[in-house]
Amino acid sequence: MADTELSMNQGELMEAAYASLDISIGMSDTFYTILFAYIVAMYLAGAKLERPLYVIANVMYLLVMATTITGIHQTWFGFEGWMEDAWGPRLFLDAVRVWANTGVSALLVVLSMWFGFKVRNSARA
Repeated sequence: MADTELSMNQGELMEAAYASLDISIGMSDTFYTILFAYIVAMYLAGAKLERPLYVIANVMYLLVMATTITGIHQTWFGFEGWMEDAWGPRLFLDAVRVWANTGVSALLVVLSMWFGFKVRNSARA
């Protein structure tokens, strides 16, 4: 039995790269939808929530957003990996862009939680 090596041509690699990018874009849509839903919910109901419900809502929000940010990050790096396989080494700035996007997403989650905290505590004062 002969060993056969399976390999992808450049077009197939590009197709895989853009499939990964498409997943990342879809996850980004989910991220922004959840982010703004949280902000609206905290603005409308944050001050009315009892402390245990407020904590539960924030923990669930934080876990979902951490999972979403991780997924976006991984699919972007997947895109970069497929592109590297298709075209050769990528620029260092491509990796910096992915990490910067991840950092900004995490900052947005922290700022939205700070907003919810301020809304909740300003109504109680």
